[in-house]
Amino acid sequence: MTERYARVVRYAAPIALALGWGSLCASHAIGADVETNAYRTVATESLILEATRYGSTPEKKAAKSAAHAELLIRGTNALPVLMDSVHIENIALQLLTQEEVEHLSAEEAARILLPYLKSDRPRTRRFAAYFLGLHVTPEHASEVTPLLRDEESAGSALRTLGKWKIRAAVTAIVPFLRHDREVYRVAAVNALREIGDPSVAPRLVDALDDPVFTVRETAQQALVELGPQAEKVMIQALPDARDGKLRHLIRALGQSKNRAALRAIRVYAHVSDPEIRADVEDSIARQRSR
Repeated sequence: MTERYARVVRYAAPIALALGWGSLCASHAIGADVETNAYRTVATESLILEATRYGSTPEKKAAKSAAHAELLIRGTNALPVLMDSVHIENIALQLLTQEEVEHLSAEEAARILLPYLKSDRPRTRRFAAYFLGLHVTPEHASEVTPLLRDEESAGSALRTLGKWKIRAAVTAIVPFLRHDREVYRVAAVNALREIGDPSVAPRLVDALDDPVFTVRETAQQALVELGPQAEKVMIQALPDARDGKLRHLIRALGQSKNRAALRAIRVYAHVSDPEIRADVEDSIARQRSR
């Protein structure tokens, strides 16, 4: 039994047992070879159809699980077939493709996915960039970075470059903080947070004024995670901050262990705005509980 087959069987056997399908469980128990799998000779496209269909009966659920397990066994042979169809509006197919990528090694996945970054299909490019981020292969950053200029794929490229912590991409990522689409602004903030370059702190402080709360909240958390240098930038921004931006700064600094941050927000403990006072009180209480 191959190592990959054993891993897939361990994953699928409990599901198969619960559904009353014993062949996978039995073959695992006796150490049967992968060739004994009844689905071994089924065409990959047929397996994909079976694995993504709705299992409305115990028998259909069993067939679905069997097809799913066989696709994971096929690994590098199955992934290209999945990627050739990943552009289809089918969430089950896309989730199955993601799982296939996760079961492969980083090297195997990258070898198959990289050519799809240049696909003629925009959705295929987007999924290829996204799936590459499921493994850490920063040596391929130069092939992902150009997708920042691709409207359809930019969000996935932002996510993957962030996961890979590509500092060289920071300059290209920062303009997305002003993108028209909220989802790209959030993706940019998250990418900058994961890269961890504190020089972007002033840009993230500006993002605390974003009209959409998801961007503001994400930027606040990114500033917290960027550490002492970001704290200095936030403290310097306090005097000119107003309303929601001021509240975000207070809440972010309230998560700091730095006494200078605590002193900076204490100034606002007696302002007229009750919400700001509440944020200061919460921050002080959090500091004291540490």
